[in-house]
Amino acid sequence: AFSSLQDASKALNTNDFWTATKATSSDATAVGVTTSANSAPGAYSVTVQSLASSQYVASSAFSSKTSPVGTGTLTIKFGTYGLDPADLDANGQPQSDPPAITLLAKAAASQLDITIGPDDNTKKKIRDKINAAGAGITASLVNDVTGTRMVLRGATGAENAFKVTATENPAAPGLSALAYDASTGGTSQMTRTQTASNA
Repeated sequence: AFSSLQDASKALNTNDFWTATKATSSDATAVGVTTSANSAPGAYSVTVQSLASSQYVASSAFSSKTSPVGTGTLTIKFGTYGLDPADLDANGQPQSDPPAITLLAKAAASQLDITIGPDDNTKKKIRDKINAAGAGITASLVNDVTGTRMVLRGATGAENAFKVTATENPAAPGLSALAYDASTGGTSQMTRTQTASNA
């Protein structure tokens, strides 16, 4: 018992004992905190100004999820929409007004080609093929009073924006209804409802 008391008294003589600090978070799952001997006492609040977002695009309405769309190939490319390097002068300034925008390819990203054959020619099956590819694009079908729409969602972050190019089969056209490209002069049948951005 005496030795325990002696150990405790020794602790009182250490600098760490008297300079020790403690920090707690009201929600440790959202915000973690650490402290040190030089930390100023007080209560602090954290305000989130913005969150990273995903690009969303939606097609025009089809009569149903089994309505034929067309056959051919959908090509999905990933990157960031920004100033077109071909439009910049020697000083890096845009030459056109408004500035030309293009999809700047994501580093090491490869394009995704999805072949839509006669057996895949419905929105439901095209959705399933896109999701099965596992390439960072999630497809879903949304029903409203006007019909069924294809909605594509990318991963969060500005570098995960995307464009969709449709190469149609002339014998079964219509796949261009799923095209989207926010580049200057790009072809878009789908509508962007949310832009990819960083926090």
